[in-house]
Amino acid sequence: MSVALDATLARAVVQAIRDDPSLRAELRALLGVDERDRRRDGPTWLSVDEAARYVGASRRTVERLIASGRLRSTTLGRRRLVRRVDLDALAAAGEEAVPAAPSRRRAGVG
Repeated sequence: MSVALDATLARAVVQAIRDDPSLRAELRALLGVDERDRRRDGPTWLSVDEAARYVGASRRTVERLIASGRLRSTTLGRRRLVRRVDLDALAAAGEEAVPAAPSRRRAGVG
């Protein structure tokens, strides 16, 4: 087959899959893709509280990461949102999330 014919055939197959929901379902089954798997991954965007629970940190830690520029976020209305993939990337980097703050002991106590 020629390259042009391959490209034409590929476009026709993609268009047919877009137009026919039963073909989409059959393709998902053949590829082993389950729609429930996508939902199980959770939302793409998380609130600061959800992000803190997701990484097992405090809300304040996530706020510090955002303020320092180490974690990107966006604001939607009054909500600050963080992408889950950015949290995963931060964890994969293997760096400590935020250095421990020095203790606030009073002088002479201890």
